[in-house]
Amino acid sequence: MADLKQYFEISEAPSPDGRRRIKLALHEIYDSEDRWNLNGITYLEEYTRKNANSIIGMPFCATFLDDDKEIPYDHGMTGADGAMPLFENSEQVGAADGWEITDIEVDGETKKVCLAVGYINQQRYPNFVKWLETQKELKIPVFGSVEFVGTKENQQIIYRDGWKEQGRIPSDYVYSGFCILSVQPSDSSAIMVEFNQLNNINNNNIKEDTQVMDEKQMDLLITSVKSAISETNSKNEELTTKIAELNETITTKDSEIETLNGKVTEINSAVESKEAELVEINALVEQMKAELNQSKKENAINELNQALVNFTEDEKVYAKEDIDLFNEDYTKVEVNNIITKINAGIGAKTKELQIAEINSAKNQPKLDDIFGSVDEVDTTNIVDLGDIFA
Repeated sequence: MADLKQYFEISEAPSPDGRRRIKLALHEIYDSEDRWNLNGITYLEEYTRKNANSIIGMPFCATFLDDDKEIPYDHGMTGADGAMPLFENSEQVGAADGWEITDIEVDGETKKVCLAVGYINQQRYPNFVKWLETQKELKIPVFGSVEFVGTKENQQIIYRDGWKEQGRIPSDYVYSGFCILSVQPSDSSAIMVEFNQLNNINNNNIKEDTQVMDEKQMDLLITSVKSAISETNSKNEELTTKIAELNETITTKDSEIETLNGKVTEINSAVESKEAELVEINALVEQMKAELNQSKKENAINELNQALVNFTEDEKVYAKEDIDLFNEDYTKVEVNNIITKINAGIGAKTKELQIAEINSAKNQPKLDDIFGSVDEVDTTNIVDLGDIFA
């Protein structure tokens, strides 16, 4: 669009999702085939409606002059890939999600236009949104240029009556983008945005891609650029100071870290030394435990041998299992239990022998029977010796 100062509306309140609602006039729709814009294009309502659904999803784009991404400039065109124009220097700042055909008032004149309805992403381009708000508040026109290409089937824009320099009527095409500008598009912009038609245009009709702006716009642009440069330089100085401070802090921290690393190395060395000592101590403890257990075992066996010294080998047999278990593990049997078991065995054997002797005695002749045949003595003639000493 070249003969219509860009009409736009932007919502007052920002949204938490950053989608700042906006309406942008893409181009004027003419009521006569004898009228066309500065690019020589005659948009008719019939064909605009026919192709308007391709506006949905169409990107809103801008090419910025500085890193603050505040002031838009041109399309950012870098070349083409076959029939597809490339705009690698521009950025997508939003998108269209609807459209409408309506009448608006421009410089006191009513014009029918095709509007794209959508949003600008304020989360990612806050400075650009501020610039749009300022332009609206100061009532400074915001220009834009619609980009359209051929359909997938046709691969090029179809004009109802063929291509001609003035009054050509696009009938089959796709809205591929809308670029917001700070300069007013010239006639040659039409060639750029209709890039897939270049092969059908006589080379004499191709003009250098230029941008035309009036003195007021040029002054505004220069002022904005100077302001942006000044602000950038100021920010650079601040950043340089902050970087120097951060570097000094980093140097200090590096020194502290180096000192701490040294201490950590010392501590690790001490820990390793102590761990080695601990290993030696544990080995010594295990050795001492083994020697102590062996000594305890020898003492216990000596104690048992001392307790068994008064018993014969036959008598020890009564506690053989306990004695063997003791020699294997002295902690499982008490010496007193072994002696008790031997004494019990001896007592039982003694009792058995006593019973055997008793039984043997029972089978011997009685003493009464030995003297049973002795004759009775006649005591009538016995002298009482007691009387001798009467």
